[in-house]
Amino acid sequence: MKLAYYPGCSLKASASPYQDSTLLVAERLGIELEEVPEWVCCGATPTHSTSPLLSLALPLQNLLQVEGMGVEKVALPCAACYGRFRVADYQMKNNAGLRSQLETALGAKYRGSVAILHLLDLLVNHVGLETVREKIRKPLSGLKLACYYGCLLTRPPEVVAFDEPDNPSSMDRLMEAAGATTVEWPYKTECCGATLGISYLEVAARLITQILRAALRAGAEMVVVACPLCQPNLDVRQEEAAKIMGQSLRVPVVYFTQLLALALGQEAGKLGLEKNIIDPTAILRQRRVI
Repeated sequence: MKLAYYPGCSLKASASPYQDSTLLVAERLGIELEEVPEWVCCGATPTHSTSPLLSLALPLQNLLQVEGMGVEKVALPCAACYGRFRVADYQMKNNAGLRSQLETALGAKYRGSVAILHLLDLLVNHVGLETVREKIRKPLSGLKLACYYGCLLTRPPEVVAFDEPDNPSSMDRLMEAAGATTVEWPYKTECCGATLGISYLEVAARLITQILRAALRAGAEMVVVACPLCQPNLDVRQEEAAKIMGQSLRVPVVYFTQLLALALGQEAGKLGLEKNIIDPTAILRQRRVI
């Protein structure tokens, strides 16, 4: 299976463990990911709050590059990038005025011929859970996980639509296919605050603490994420949030691809687990995953 691959800015910098583990998972599952040539930033969350037209032009420029690759699908690990790509595609297919304006600005016609897939969608609904199960070499047995989807991955449902918006299950099913136990909990799609950790730390601290306390109450040993904005917010700012809120927190937060790569037989040393502020390796050793 060959697809275009759009890493986005975060996976080339702060979220490099997400990129490394994504590429290793793809290799183990026989997925060929070809990086989009000359890709540009998708604009993420800041752009659509300041320039609606630019917020569509940036992902559209990338989609035009993908169409030039002659592939049928593009995979995106970042929830923010995925959302911006899907919104741009939706607007191009449903708003004739915007379509004309954007095609004129970019000097190209958009065919809308490429399926835009988040990495979870690709693995669960296109590669398939049975294929994943067949490739598992070191099951995540005994590991209790809270799967956190965040607020961007499944919303708005009329645009993204690969999982249930309020109670998604794709990450849960994927982790269970890898041998882990997932917990039921009410905060799986609540906002973590993301960049509010810079501008309104007290607000982010409250959100971070609520999410992590809920995961602990549900019996989870760690939180698993699919977004390079959520992971650093919940991990890097966790200790500061705990101090602000007067709470005791110590919850490892890892990318789902890191755990899946381990289950597929990949060496832990290649997955960037040592870059976490809250170290996940003690629990992983206790559960004999590493």
